[in-house]
Amino acid sequence: MDQQSLELQLENDTYTVLSKEILEKTHELRKVKGEELDGLNTKELQELEKMVHLSLRRVVKKKDEMFLNEITALKQKVGCH
Repeated sequence: MDQQSLELQLENDTYTVLSKEILEKTHELRKVKGEELDGLNTKELQELEKMVHLSLRRVVKKKDEMFLNEITALKQKVGCH
């Protein structure tokens, strides 16, 4: 094989790997969104539930931090006037 053929083969291999990864991530995202749950067994559903629960806790924590920061900023603003 010449250099150009090797480069083309490498690009094709990379494309194949990335395409497969995109499909897997898309499927994973659909599961998280609750769109593709039919093929999951009980253990997989429990793992998904745990992952979603942990994610929700992070979202709530971030939201609470933002609210506290906004309240602190408003208190400082009111205190300055």
